[in-house]
Amino acid sequence: MSLLKNWRATVPLALGLAFVLTSGAESSDAPSVCAVDGPDFRLTLSYGNGTVPPQWKWDWTITLEAGSEGQIAVWTEYETEESAATVRTFPVSEGAHEDLFERFSELDLGSLTPGEPAVGGSSFSMRVQCGEQVTDLDGFMEGRARSSMFGLARAAVAVVPNRIWGEFEDLVGADIRPSF
Repeated sequence: MSLLKNWRATVPLALGLAFVLTSGAESSDAPSVCAVDGPDFRLTLSYGNGTVPPQWKWDWTITLEAGSEGQIAVWTEYETEESAATVRTFPVSEGAHEDLFERFSELDLGSLTPGEPAVGGSSFSMRVQCGEQVTDLDGFMEGRARSSMFGLARAAVAVVPNRIWGEFEDLVGADIRPSF
């Protein structure tokens, strides 16, 4: 006997399947991943090499936004009102943007929890904006999606052309690409 002919078996089965597929989908505890691709998707990745003497201090911020050039700003001293960043722009291909969006969309944000920051060590943070939704992540977070979050950060770093990394490494006198 077919399930379609036996509605008494089909209705409870369909209701049970609907419950299983939607359970947890509207959890208010877990941040939701945006479903907006295109010009409303923007990723900002910031990295600092920690608390070190001024001559070895540097920080950088990469900003990647669909439909525009990418930008990296590097500070070679502790940020003050007088300190200025050295800024370079570069093209971001549609494929690179799609890869970043896909990596972010696949993150299990609900599995990430705040971790304990290391005092004085290097650190990174990411801000992802999709339309009105903003998601903040940092390198101290823990959970199942931690390695995927680091993969997203590595992918963002890889978008910056090697010639620009080389220019900043000459400026700073060190390899400023993180090894995460």
